Amino acid sequence: MIRAGHRFCCGLPMEPLRKQIPVRRLLFTPLIKSLTNKQTVLGADGIHSRTRQLLLGDDDPAAHASFTHQVGYRTVLPISESIEAMGEAKGGSDFCIHTGPNAYVPSYPMLDGTEKVLNLTTVIYTPEPWSHGEKMVAPATHDEVSKVFQDWSPPIRDLIAKFPEKLMKWGIFDMADHPAPTYASGRVAILGDAAHASTPFLGAGGAMGIEDALAMASAMQVVRDASTSAATIPAALQAFSAVRLERSQWLVQSSREMGAIFQCRDPSAGSDGNRWRVEAEQRTNKIWEFDVDGMVEQIRLEFEQRTAKAA
Repeated sequence: MIRAGHRFCCGLPMEPLRKQIPVRRLLFTPLIKSLTNKQTVLGADGIHSRTRQLLLGDDDPAAHASFTHQVGYRTVLPISESIEAMGEAKGGSDFCIHTGPNAYVPSYPMLDGTEKVLNLTTVIYTPEPWSHGEKMVAPATHDEVSKVFQDWSPPIRDLIAKFPEKLMKWGIFDMADHPAPTYASGRVAILGDAAHASTPFLGAGGAMGIEDALAMASAMQVVRDASTSAATIPAALQAFSAVRLERSQWLVQSSREMGAIFQCRDPSAGSDGNRWRVEAEQRTNKIWEFDVDGMVEQIRLEFEQRTAKAA
């Protein structure tokens, strides 16, 4: 909810912003009329966030997401074809995961208009670097996918054979190698993938962004509830950062680890299906069983501590 008399601007270009670094804080001085240095900048500009680069500095490794050596391929199949390949239980189930050496294949049915289809994705580990810079999507061929599955079971080979001859591939980047040391400085903050881009192996990267949105709204609410001046907004953004760092960065690391387990690249797990079930349950429980009210309260306490010290 935006209060009367306040403006919320989306999609503003970041390039015109010039970074100034006084002794004790970092703030952005805009060179465009629509943004003044008395306003707050919230960067939710994705994996290759320009806000993050301006916040941390281009030369900081944490300013840039890293290629995870994971590449995703996707297609959509008529549900009849998936049932033909995998049977009714798997081909038409709500959600199914196949795992094996260097690959992970999740699938689930969805509606394409009125037709029920199977959304089929495979995420493949490659030792090769990503050769497309920060461009995350590139053309691919069927052979790139099928060669990875040549020793898998016949039902999976049959399913992979249904990928089109020409398709697209997605390079997967995350923040695991160089986590951001903070999500806020001065009146600038980052959230969502801009703060903690993750791999898809726990299916919760987007959920972390939703939690961020609540956390940020709560941080702004404590400023309003405290009836303090806008000068306390940096303290609220720091409270947001302090509360969100540990959990969101745990997800980034945990998802990387789960990917290695799913793809049989974790020596301690090998191809032990029971091990990955236990790991998946423990990690997803930590995601699901989250005290949202506790997070909101923690932000309030962090804010009060910071404003009390500044008084």
